[in-house]
Amino acid sequence: MGVFKRALSLIAAAAVAMSFSMQSFAAENLTNNTVPTYGDGEYNADLPRVIDDYELLSDSEEQKLEEKAREIIDEFGFDCIVMTMRDYAAYTYGSYNYNYNDILVFAHDYFDYKGYGVGTDHDGIIFVISMYDRSYAFSTCGYGMEAISDSYGVTWFENDLVSLLSDGDYYKCFDRYFDDVYEFVKEAREDKPYSALHTKRPTGWLTRYALAAFVIAVIVTLIVVFILTRQMKTVMPKPAAKQYLKNYKEKFSQDTYLYSNVSKTAKSSGGSGGSGGGGGHSGTSHGGHSGHF
Repeated sequence: MGVFKRALSLIAAAAVAMSFSMQSFAAENLTNNTVPTYGDGEYNADLPRVIDDYELLSDSEEQKLEEKAREIIDEFGFDCIVMTMRDYAAYTYGSYNYNYNDILVFAHDYFDYKGYGVGTDHDGIIFVISMYDRSYAFSTCGYGMEAISDSYGVTWFENDLVSLLSDGDYYKCFDRYFDDVYEFVKEAREDKPYSALHTKRPTGWLTRYALAAFVIAVIVTLIVVFILTRQMKTVMPKPAAKQYLKNYKEKFSQDTYLYSNVSKTAKSSGGSGGSGGGGGHSGTSHGGHSGHF
């Protein structure tokens, strides 16, 4: 009987140890699976702006992106964050037994409560992707709602970036994200934010237009060369032309006997021509949008 009790005690101790080990492992593999409650979200300049929990990036790529984020913060006083994770539903809200079922609400809360957003209005944007259901969210706050509006800016970001997520080109996507943030905020700081009345050209438009212009120029050149070549061929001797001259001479020879006055008119050798948007639990207003890739 004593042996049986001792065995049960050992099993219970092993179970407790295993449970503790699993919790420690989970803590080590998640940045923080609890979004802190309101009041803990004082601005923290030391927080990372690239949170790659799902490890989609190499260390060097993560460092390059972090530097880009810091440049935007230093130049414009505007926060910009990107976050990857396995599943936003695994996160809980504060000490409440509440799991997120909306990635956009999660993005709002994570931005607010973790201590992101510069100044009294918490200016900034966060871009979150969840690999479990392949979802994404853009959440803007403060000046971000003006510089990257729901009606134009967020839609523009989706059109520019989501296809890269679908292709699995994550570094290029995040790198372009920071470039887009820089350009939108820069334009807004100069009192001309991008909108339907002041549109931003698509990324890489200059290269595409230059290539299109080159292709058009090549086609036009080939058409012109073809036309000129055809014209040059019309003056070259051909059997039909020789036969025409022979018939003409015979006819002229006959005409000299029928008429006393004969005039010659040169034959023209012409050629063909050618013409060429809400908020999370903190009560802070946010913009943004979410979707899947």
